[in-house]
Amino acid sequence: MASSVFVVLTKVLIDNINNLDRAYEFAEKCNEPAVWSQLARAQLGHGMVKEAIDSYIKADDPSQYMEVVSVASKSSQSARD
Repeated sequence: MASSVFVVLTKVLIDNINNLDRAYEFAEKCNEPAVWSQLARAQLGHGMVKEAIDSYIKADDPSQYMEVVSVASKSSQSARD
């Protein structure tokens, strides 16, 4: 039960308050894999590849590895242009 509450609170921090730094702090405090995964998706959506990878590792969630590779490749390509 607590895990689902943490996920909802994280969603509020990400979607409503739009503060990934606070969401990260919250993820550190509750240390729930579902929260880390949610944060990682948001970080990836903001182009924060390194941070997203770190969060996915903390979540032990390899499910989005293809998306991570895709965003990282695009980011790397943009840096070279």
